[in-house]
Amino acid sequence: LIAELGAHINDESSICYWANRNNIPIFCPALTDGSLGDMLYFHSVRNNGIKLDIVEVRSRLSLRPDSGARPDEAVSWGKIKSNAESVKVFADASLVFPLIVARTFAKYVIDRKRDKLVNGTA
Repeated sequence: LIAELGAHINDESSICYWANRNNIPIFCPALTDGSLGDMLYFHSVRNNGIKLDIVEVRSRLSLRPDSGARPDEAVSWGKIKSNAESVKVFADASLVFPLIVARTFAKYVIDRKRDKLVNGTA
């Protein structure tokens, strides 16, 4: 469902737009808890129901979340390497995702632009 949203968003500042364009899945197991869930509900009321492929969605979701497991349990599932330093953050994704993007991708882009300016290749 989120990929479908990304396919119809014509806005390069949208995470859903770029995820869809690069075939990167976005998983949101609590989809009905937010405003999108409200829109799905109102759509279903106005249009006599809504059909979602829950089987496909659940099979894809069940491969990724750790269901609250500790990082050492995730090692046995192959989600974390045994020699990796791991940490588990208990936070709302809407709060921490922008911070992760700012520290990783955005920092990378800014550093590249600065390097081009310094080296005169801009």
